Amino acid sequence: MVRQTKTTDYEDIKEIMSALAYDAGKIDNSQYKNGIEKTGFLIPGSYTLDDHKKNLQKIFLVYEENGKVQGYLRIDETQEMKESDNAIWLLPELKEIYF
Repeated sequence: MVRQTKTTDYEDIKEIMSALAYDAGKIDNSQYKNGIEKTGFLIPGSYTLDDHKKNLQKIFLVYEENGKVQGYLRIDETQEMKESDNAIWLLPELKEIYF
């Protein structure tokens, strides 16, 4: 079932984020590197309950199955980066699309 997220989804969402965060200590392992390049990854960082509560104001949906959040989608209505930010684009053509 797809539904709007709730405060109580915090632990499940944090668990998903942690599972997708890349491990910098394994980046020299070619098998690990190939795997995250195929499946995608998140840059590790903190995600607090306060962060989650702020995100509830955004378009934030979860997919729940058997009472457990299996995935999420968050849509920000504002850009997080500015064109002047020193970002590294893995696909440079996406920079133009983003801005």
